Amino acid sequence: MAVLAMVVCCLVLGFSFLCFALLKWNEIRYRGEGLPPGTMGWPVFGETTDFLKHGPNFMKNQRARYGSLFKSHILGCPTIVSMDPELNRYILMNEGKGLVPGYPQSMLDILGKCNIGAVHGSAHKYIRGSMMSLISPAMIKKQLLPKIEKFMRSYLHNWDGKDIDIQERTNEMALFISFKQIVEIESSQLYETFKPEFDKLMVGTLSLPVNIPGTNYHRGFQGRKRVVRILRQIMEERRASSIAHNDMLDHLLRKEESNYNLSDEEIIDQVITILYSGYETVSTTLMMAIKYLHDHPRALKELRDEHMAIRQRKKPEEPIDWNEYKSMSFTRAVIFETSRLASIVNGVLRKTTKDIELNGFVVPKGWRIYVYTREINYDPFLYPEPLTFSPWRWLDKGLESHNYCFVFGGGSRLCPGKELGIVQISTFLHYFVTRYRWEEVGGDKILQFPRVEAPDGLRIRVSKTRPEVSLSFCLKFLKMATPSTKPTPLLKDELDIVIPTIRNLDFLEMWRPFFEPYHLIIVQDGDPSKTIKVPDGFDYELYNRNDINRILGPKASCISFKDSACRCFGYMVSKKKYIFTIDDDCFVAKDPSGKEINALEQHIKNLLSPSTPLFFNTLYDPYREGADFVRGYPFSLREGVHTAVSHGLWLNIPDYDAPTQLVKPRERNTRYVDAVLTVPKGTLFPMCGMNLAFDRELIGPAMYFGLMGDGQPIGRYDDMWAGWCMKVICDHMGWGVKTGLPYIWHSKASNPFVNLKKEYKGIYWQEELIPFFQSCVLPKECTTVQQCYLELAKQVKTKLSKVDPYFDKLAEAMVTWIEAWDELNSAGQNSEKKPNAAAK
Repeated sequence: MAVLAMVVCCLVLGFSFLCFALLKWNEIRYRGEGLPPGTMGWPVFGETTDFLKHGPNFMKNQRARYGSLFKSHILGCPTIVSMDPELNRYILMNEGKGLVPGYPQSMLDILGKCNIGAVHGSAHKYIRGSMMSLISPAMIKKQLLPKIEKFMRSYLHNWDGKDIDIQERTNEMALFISFKQIVEIESSQLYETFKPEFDKLMVGTLSLPVNIPGTNYHRGFQGRKRVVRILRQIMEERRASSIAHNDMLDHLLRKEESNYNLSDEEIIDQVITILYSGYETVSTTLMMAIKYLHDHPRALKELRDEHMAIRQRKKPEEPIDWNEYKSMSFTRAVIFETSRLASIVNGVLRKTTKDIELNGFVVPKGWRIYVYTREINYDPFLYPEPLTFSPWRWLDKGLESHNYCFVFGGGSRLCPGKELGIVQISTFLHYFVTRYRWEEVGGDKILQFPRVEAPDGLRIRVSKTRPEVSLSFCLKFLKMATPSTKPTPLLKDELDIVIPTIRNLDFLEMWRPFFEPYHLIIVQDGDPSKTIKVPDGFDYELYNRNDINRILGPKASCISFKDSACRCFGYMVSKKKYIFTIDDDCFVAKDPSGKEINALEQHIKNLLSPSTPLFFNTLYDPYREGADFVRGYPFSLREGVHTAVSHGLWLNIPDYDAPTQLVKPRERNTRYVDAVLTVPKGTLFPMCGMNLAFDRELIGPAMYFGLMGDGQPIGRYDDMWAGWCMKVICDHMGWGVKTGLPYIWHSKASNPFVNLKKEYKGIYWQEELIPFFQSCVLPKECTTVQQCYLELAKQVKTKLSKVDPYFDKLAEAMVTWIEAWDELNSAGQNSEKKPNAAAK
């Protein structure tokens, strides 16, 4: 027994030593000078098993150890993994500068060396041109949409009362409709033979290229051979026949009528690529869209309403046309959001054709670079509340063309079948949601990597709906029939919401439950000829630059242009007692319990309760529920003073200046502090205008955001300038300013380099400005805000003009502002001078 134990021990030690030696040898083998840090795993296999098994967690762990650029060995190749958004964009946009497509050997072998993902340079342009001749928007509109529409109507004809595995059905649909578009006549007879072989091909594309029976690679390679055999047979039969076929294969074979003369090998690889790229992405996106819509009834309602509106304009079996497809804006948003949240595509591969330098590291010739885009999809810097399914974010069309939006690839490799896939999914959803309702009945486990799939299927129970009656109509009917029990919103008729903007106000959808009862004043900056879209149901006035010039005449010079400072025009034209102002990139935040924060309600509570600027209370706001004045607080001061301003805060993107942004580009504010406090008398603070409320009757004339933006030497100091002026006047008049709650979710970080250009003089000047405001004293004769503000303008002109001539101009604008305010708000002018803006 002792001998046996010793032998076993020696074998274990020997095996351990061998494993250690192999790992060490592989590390030494790839230890080149200038390479990024990382690990290479086992010889041949590398870290492929960990990569395929653990996927996102493997990537996060490696990034935590080595940073956003690290080396590895995956899918049979030494690979540099990039998780840096800026670097990823550079790689995708600079194909040809030592970079070419670098798909794994398994994918190249199985999809074919002529597939669009494998070729580059002029060959890529030629193959892409050939593919676009088949699936361009013009071809979709003219030939493909009618066929897709007819197929979907038939495919979804009789699902009522059935339990369906939607993963299986969408897989079946996506492959069959693509196959039918390629070989229309033969599709029915050949499909049952073709599909199992194509399924093997699919699985083999992401595998270790080891051609041993039993491996996924071997099965995939054998599947390709049989698929090629089937396609060659069809091609030979077509050439021997004089019958014309109106499908993609016929278009590829008719060389005399085409601008692209492809060989048989290129045609076969083209067909396989179209089937491969459309099959998985369309079916998976559709399955996940159905799941997300089921889990988010509000999104489903809006989608169904969009399609019911189309259906109600048509006869029961009348097909949808191209214009109706293009009108499906919310459907498109659902598709983009599904692709982002589910991360249908995790990344793309490039290969180096020479030694190249990336972020100070040298990547050797022949190595792969894995542009890992998955994490970008969950970056709160780009997508507020990134783990939330929110299609409304995509209603801002600018998001589709965002520099870091890689949902459909990027650069010259933007997916050529993008529009075709969206058409197929949109058409399926049109008939699915107008004909049926559904509930999940089992198999809701979803795997996210390396492919998105439901391993046990995703079963739903389908029941028929009534397409002739829209959900919105039912809700309106119920609303009319049911007595309202909602309390009247606070200050409903006494408060205006002011929003400066240059874009469509889709962000209001998220705020609808809180903002809809109130009146909005929208101040449109930039090009006045641009139409700003406001969601239905909101009561608003909209003013553009032409309106401002018409209403104020020469005094319009005091209102900034191409800067959010233009918002103060909304303060001037309002006739309400209170103002709440918010930026259009601010969304509803959630408190630590997950409850959505009604920012407006909290601001109102702040404004309606007193402030304590004369003596600091260590329990912060003593007027909040659960708080009071602490021991030692003077009883003579406990009555407090009027609150003039409520200054809210933000989660997610911090309100940093440009230098701090550059030093901390990815820092996020995640700390929720449940506190409101009064800014003490004599203390200045940096006021932020994105989440702000104030008593307009009390302090309104002091809320001038200065001369900023176009034609001025400074920007991004508008709200802070107003805050310093306002605080000096509040201290003089004996009023208070609160800061803290409520929080909003700040979604977009502005460009720090652009910000630096706007701010750099302000950063320098503020070392003079702060002492000026700290020492500023207003005479006791100033008993109104207007008098205080004109005195402040006089002191700005006297004391700050030596800092820069700009302050002379600013002081004059401050005087003009007060003159315009008084003219527009003088007694008896409220009705006669009411501006004639676009209103609803």
